[in-house]
Amino acid sequence: MTRRLALALLGLLLLQGCSAWRGATATRPAQAGAQASTATPMAATNAALSDFASARSSEISSARRTLDEIVQATARQPPARQVRPRGIVTAPFEVTDKQSAQTRSVETFDSLTVDLPLALRGSPEHDAAMAGVKALAETLAKSRGSAEIVRAFAPADVRNEKIVLESAAAKSASGQDILVRRQSDPEVLRGFERIIVRGAALPHRL
Repeated sequence: MTRRLALALLGLLLLQGCSAWRGATATRPAQAGAQASTATPMAATNAALSDFASARSSEISSARRTLDEIVQATARQPPARQVRPRGIVTAPFEVTDKQSAQTRSVETFDSLTVDLPLALRGSPEHDAAMAGVKALAETLAKSRGSAEIVRAFAPADVRNEKIVLESAAAKSASGQDILVRRQSDPEVLRGFERIIVRGAALPHRL
């Protein structure tokens, strides 16, 4: 009788213990969930700003690689037939997360500019250089939604070469707009085409 009573009491304690353990286990995820929900807005904010900064850094790296590739495309040509790099422009950019009002300054790509000799038109070197320009425009269009390629010529070359000054829109491989503009520019040296690649304007608020 005593043994049966002891076993019954032990069974009752185990059942109560299991219930208590189940209750404790059930409440822990709820508490963790509450903590996670509190931390989520801040984490999302940091992620948004970090992703923006990472994308801008990637654009600058792509532009630098492109400039190197364009220069290398004509490196074996005589100096008069080589690309003249005019550089990459970057600028600090203030961006704010709307949810938290946190603001961050990010270095961003503004433009890449090169002067390409007109004498190279139709050559493999010219094709390689233009392939780099188009690849960068594609990258910027995918990252920002659209991009622009400016092809500027000296006024004398526009007349003598009968260059048609016009603008045309094309689609990138992923469906974004790339605007190509041909224009006359008195600052461009005769015998050269100045190519400028830009991305669309960036939002100041995410």
